[in-house]
Amino acid sequence: MAEKCTVICVFSNKGGSGKTTIAVHLALAYAQLTKTALLDVDPQGTATEWLRRRPPELKNPLAVPCHGRDAVERALNLARSEGFAFVIIDMPPHATAQIAWLLQEADLILVPTRPSAPDLVTIQQTVDLVHAAKRKAGFILNAFRPQLVEAKEIAPLLAKHSLPIIGFLGDRIAYSRGLPVGLGGPRAWRSAGRRRGDEAGQEGH
Repeated sequence: MAEKCTVICVFSNKGGSGKTTIAVHLALAYAQLTKTALLDVDPQGTATEWLRRRPPELKNPLAVPCHGRDAVERALNLARSEGFAFVIIDMPPHATAQIAWLLQEADLILVPTRPSAPDLVTIQQTVDLVHAAKRKAGFILNAFRPQLVEAKEIAPLLAKHSLPIIGFLGDRIAYSRGLPVGLGGPRAWRSAGRRRGDEAGQEGH
């Protein structure tokens, strides 16, 4: 019997919420363990470009740019027939005709949000679409700094939306540094450190 393919949508209407960062790092994590695909439905194509720059010797998810519903349907059907264990979908950052359908395809919907006023006041439309899909869902706190007052206040503010907080991503510059070299957060730190060391060595000669 074929292994079930779990589809995870990462969705937010708010630009800058960290949607693509979370989708890419989730796909990278699963790819270290099992057969994983990342469907890049965001027209900006940042997830595809990030993974295209990955060193080929590393374990990578299969990155598939998908423009339009037909392309997504073909990619999902192929992933399921080819035995992929996980499909991560980096959703468009705005409401489109295909959003409702895509969310219906999910086994789990992750809603990234930053613990900031601009994110919280614009999150209702995202939450309404997620609830309409009637799928398991939860918030992922991005750029989370637990020592800040805003971090302590966000839980009761999000509680009224009837979605649990199921994870967080720390506020680390390594996640943004990883994009130019196609690396994830911790590897980006090490890569940046090596580059700085190499540059220092060159200057010393």
